[in-house]
Amino acid sequence: MIKRESFLLGAIRSSERFEKLPGEDIIRLNNDAQLLRVGDTIFVLNLKMLERNMGFSALIQQAATETVSAIEELDILDDIEVLRDTLEVPSFARKLSKVKKASPIFKLGISKEAIVEFTKNTPELAGKFKYSEDGTQIRLDTKKSKIAFLKLMNDAFLHSELTQQWYDASAKDNITQGAG
Repeated sequence: MIKRESFLLGAIRSSERFEKLPGEDIIRLNNDAQLLRVGDTIFVLNLKMLERNMGFSALIQQAATETVSAIEELDILDDIEVLRDTLEVPSFARKLSKVKKASPIFKLGISKEAIVEFTKNTPELAGKFKYSEDGTQIRLDTKKSKIAFLKLMNDAFLHSELTQQWYDASAKDNITQGAG
């Protein structure tokens, strides 16, 4: 079904009727904008459409797979397959795809031992994870533990030295590098 205000290119008129064009390259024009170009900058107005129709989902999947491999190298999880299984969930894969590139944990080379110890001693993370029998690896067995693990790997649990409060801070601007 095509909205009345839509214009679909993909059929050619034959002698008595329209025939479908060969191939899959059909352009559909309507009043919805997906991208906006202003000067040299392109603004994405509909990210889900871009992911679905322009191959971005494959790029997200690839970045998420690279992140899982990096986490596997850390040997921090009791069962890495639990994390691999989440690659099929687009929203989780999207979040996972950002970890390797943006996480200070990977950039600074934080050790597995330091990460596991942090999860055990941080009030905000207490009770969110179970551990291997020897206590050296994290076990992800619930959706909440997987989400908490993503936040952990993104270094989203921050402590204020002033107020002694813990915060969930997804966006962080590093002021130690720019101070001067």
